[in-house]
Amino acid sequence: MCALVASGRRVVTLTGPGGVGKTRLAVEVATRLGPTFPGGSLVVELAALRDPGLVVERLAVALGVADPGGSTAATVAAALVGRPVLVVLDNLEQVVECSRDLATLVASCPELAIVATSRAPLRIRA
Repeated sequence: MCALVASGRRVVTLTGPGGVGKTRLAVEVATRLGPTFPGGSLVVELAALRDPGLVVERLAVALGVADPGGSTAATVAAALVGRPVLVVLDNLEQVVECSRDLATLVASCPELAIVATSRAPLRIRA
């Protein structure tokens, strides 16, 4: 898993049934590789979300760039320009429809890497 992210894979999704250790593995990847990302790494817990439209907003809050008056996706993209960051998005299965928003964010932030955990594939090319 670390090798995939370290080799330049920008989106990696860990899939599997509940309780197999997806979160534990993703957090370990963030711990090991975080120091190699100048912007660091962070874990964004999404288990409580049910609205896919709130995923990018939750990411903005975790990054400390929430902008209630502007476009959240644009705010996050602007904050990540030139800032290599590894983000773990944990428990995406109930909001997997956010994949289009995440694909747009990854396309506009070339130094963003995402490790997602989910019971369903995210299906993002990056």
